[in-house]
Amino acid sequence: MRSRHAARPRARQLQPIYNPTQPLAGGPLKQAANALTNLEIRPQVSALARQIAATNRQGQAVQDKTAGYFAQLGGQAQQALTAQQGVSQRLNAALQGIGSQTQQQIGDAGSAAQAQLAPLQQQGLDGGSFAQLAKEIAAQRALAATNAQTSQTYGAQQGANFEGLTANQIGTGALRGQERLGEIGNATLAATAEARGRKADLLASRGSLFTKNLGALRDSERNYKLAVDTLGANVQNNLLDAASQRASLKQQAHQFNIQQALRDQQFQLDYSKYGLDIARDNYQRAHGLGPYKPAAGLRRTLNPNQQNAAFGDIDSATTAIRQLRDQGLGTSAIRQALANGYYPLYGKDANGRRTMRTLSVPRVGDKALVNAAMDLAILGYLSPANVKSLHRYGLKVGGRYRYLKGHRPPPGGVGPPSPVYG
Repeated sequence: MRSRHAARPRARQLQPIYNPTQPLAGGPLKQAANALTNLEIRPQVSALARQIAATNRQGQAVQDKTAGYFAQLGGQAQQALTAQQGVSQRLNAALQGIGSQTQQQIGDAGSAAQAQLAPLQQQGLDGGSFAQLAKEIAAQRALAATNAQTSQTYGAQQGANFEGLTANQIGTGALRGQERLGEIGNATLAATAEARGRKADLLASRGSLFTKNLGALRDSERNYKLAVDTLGANVQNNLLDAASQRASLKQQAHQFNIQQALRDQQFQLDYSKYGLDIARDNYQRAHGLGPYKPAAGLRRTLNPNQQNAAFGDIDSATTAIRQLRDQGLGTSAIRQALANGYYPLYGKDANGRRTMRTLSVPRVGDKALVNAAMDLAILGYLSPANVKSLHRYGLKVGGRYRYLKGHRPPPGGVGPPSPVYG
């Protein structure tokens, strides 16, 4: 059985955002935007939730310790109440015993006195003392009973007072414990208030963040599709250019074969008419070979077809350079565009979204031809350095382009020299 962690890579592979081959549109676009939003929101929310949980655990631990402390105080107060009740009971029993003992002692003393006076009473010699003694004994018993009752009542009242005080202490301690637990709970809530507020703000901002990610992904997908379409168009243009170049090379090869056949035929005619030495000299002179080979750094003059092709590249590059300069491009960007055969132009549509379109230009890669086109597009003539470059290339520019031959001194030596064009 696969674990939950082992299944995560597979679940991640199913996310459109991790699959570069899946277009982002409709459901996959929404799912990818949701995944991006979760990547930004969930770690922060989880961290705040852990912080809140840790603070709550600390507050609960303090509450548990506080509750235990007050529970211990309550138990001790209850033990004190039980002890006070025992003291009250023992005091009441002692007072009752004292009252009983007092009544017994009064009775015993009265009985002894009456026994002594009884013979005299029987003889009529007590003088009324026996009756008076009986009254006194009754009065002492009544007084002793009153005193005993008073003592018992006072003892019971004192016991009840102490018991009530102890019971009140138990209730007061319990009430204070509840107050303290409430204070700790409020302090815990206050400690987590900021984290809870930040968590709520993050969750509330999820909708706007999702909308932002959705728009960004949609713009990226649109730009990617536009770039792919542009690349496809460029590839098609390159294929067309390659086909045109193949056709041109094929035609040039055909022309070369015809010309080579004519050269061979001329050599055979010269050989049969003048001999080998003259035929070889005519052939070398006509084709720039042997002693007639151009000096180093120079190229043989191109044939008419090659010259026309090179002049066509210069003319088309000159037109393209003027268009690109109108677009605000610099020299290096223009050279790159001519080397690639296109240049991307960026802008915005009516809704403010970024767009890109491709400006097709002729592909001219030779530096000498591009430099000549730069002169013609910017200056309107060829500089002496570029005239020499075109001569090395094998082109004859006389009668084709305007070029700077030099400068004529001013009349009388006053003023700037005037240019002389060819």
